Amino acid sequence: MEAALKELVKLEKLTAAKGKSPSIAGSLDSLLLTLRETKQAFANGLGDEERLRKLSETAEAKKKEAEERQKEIFAVFARLGKALDKVRRRVPLYTVAEPTTDVRNSQRRCLRIQNSLNQRHPVRH
Repeated sequence: MEAALKELVKLEKLTAAKGKSPSIAGSLDSLLLTLRETKQAFANGLGDEERLRKLSETAEAKKKEAEERQKEIFAVFARLGKALDKVRRRVPLYTVAEPTTDVRNSQRRCLRIQNSLNQRHPVRH
C-alpha cells in the first residue's frame, strides 16, 4: 500500500500547476501566444522568414516539452497501476462466507415449501 501511495503523491506533484517543468497546458498556452503574435505580425506586414523560422522552432520545443511531460505522467501511472495490482493481490476485494446453519436451514425450508406448492399446484406448460 505504501508504494501505491508514494506513486500517487508523485502523480499529484507531476500534474500540479506548480511543477518543476512547465505543464502541458502551460506549454500549449505559450505556443498559442507565439502563434497569435506571429499572425498579428504578418497581418501588420511585419512578418518575414526569420519570424517563421522562430515560430517553427518554438512549436518544436513546446511539442517536446509536452511529450516529455506526458512520458513522465504515463510512467507514474504505470508504476501506480503495478503497485495497486500488488495491493489487490494481497487484500481480496471480497470474500465469500460459508453459509451459516441458519442460512442453510432457511434455504431448506424454502425448498420444502416450494416443493410442496409444486406438488399441490403443478405447473402446466
